[in-house]
Order: sequence, then structure tokens, then C-alpha cells
Amino acid sequence: MPNARRIWLMTYGASSPSITSDMLCAAGFSVRECYTLTQRDLKYTLLRMNEKVYRSQLTTFGQENGIIEQFIPGFESIEYNRARFGIDFDGHPGLDLIVENMNTKSSSLDLWMDKGDCFADGMLWDKMDCVDYNKMSKSALVLVINETNAKFKNMKERFEVLEQKCELLATENAEYQQEIEAFKETRTALKRRVRVLQDMVDADTRRRLCE
Repeated sequence: MPNARRIWLMTYGASSPSITSDMLCAAGFSVRECYTLTQRDLKYTLLRMNEKVYRSQLTTFGQENGIIEQFIPGFESIEYNRARFGIDFDGHPGLDLIVENMNTKSSSLDLWMDKGDCFADGMLWDKMDCVDYNKMSKSALVLVINETNAKFKNMKERFEVLEQKCELLATENAEYQQEIEAFKETRTALKRRVRVLQDMVDADTRRRLCE
């Protein structure tokens, strides 16, 4: 069971009532963003809470509101965001569909955000086809800057770790090459010895046959 999270993606039957911010607030959740997409057979709701919640809380919420959970192969019906920075649900098709419908401004997608604009200030802003930074609020721009700096710092740290591993592997590779060369020399010497011994055996055998 994962720890409490703020960002969740729910998959449920199309015959279930659509999850809305009002419904969540009535259940006691403090919601920051809510995206609900209605497809032919399934519905997807992407949530961002102001406070961390557990999967069990969302399961109970669904049961109390007639939400019929559905599973997609390889995913739970209620998935949590795995990214340290940004949004990542390991290739969940529901997230891809939500982003696609946002970019096409489809009527099948209901958007809601407590403060700001979902396209410019929401958690999926960087997945939009075109982001107009001039329309972002100051607080949203500060958030983007902080998230970008955090990503850069994380990538820099990761690069340094990989660079150290490469140096270590290069050193190990050089050591292995030396060991291989030594092995080749030993193998060559052993082959010579075998040939000498075989010649001695052959000579002794011929001598015995002539006696």
C-alpha cells in the first residue's frame, strides 16, 4: 500500500456517476484540481489534492458514491503519481487520453481548478501543445521556475552519479583488459607446453615401437 499522496488517477465504469470537485468536497476532501474524462466504456478522473490522502480513502469514497472501479491491464483502478517532479503514471492510457482531450479542448473532458487556469497553471501545463507563459500568473511562473530548477538539480545529480559509474566502469574495464591479456599469455604458454609434452610422448612412443 503506497504512502499518502496528493495526485491520483482513478479508472471506473462509464455508467458510474462522474467524479466532480463538488462531490469530493462534500466527502471532506480538499481538492485543488479535478479532471474527469468520459469515454465509451470508461471514465478517468485525475485528482490533485491540497492534502495527502490514502488509496483506501478514495476507495471508500467511490463505494459511497456508486463508483464502479475498473482495471486496465498493468494498472490499478486507483493509481498514484510516481514522479518526484511533474506527472508520471508509468504510461497509463487514461493520462494520455486526458492530455489529448485537453489539447483538443474536447467536451468529453470536465476541468476544474480551485485557483487559476488549468491550461496555464494546472499540473498538466507542460503537456499542452502550446504554453503561453505571458498568460501565467506570477505565482504560476514561480512554481514553474521552482519545478524546473528542481528537475535540473535532480538531472545534474543523476548525471554526476552516472559519470562516476562510467569512470568506475572504465577503470574496471581497464583492469579486465589487463586480466584478459594475462590470460591470453598464460594460455599461449600452456599451449606451447602441451605441444612440447605431446612431442615428447610421440617420440617416446616411436622409440618403444622400434625396440
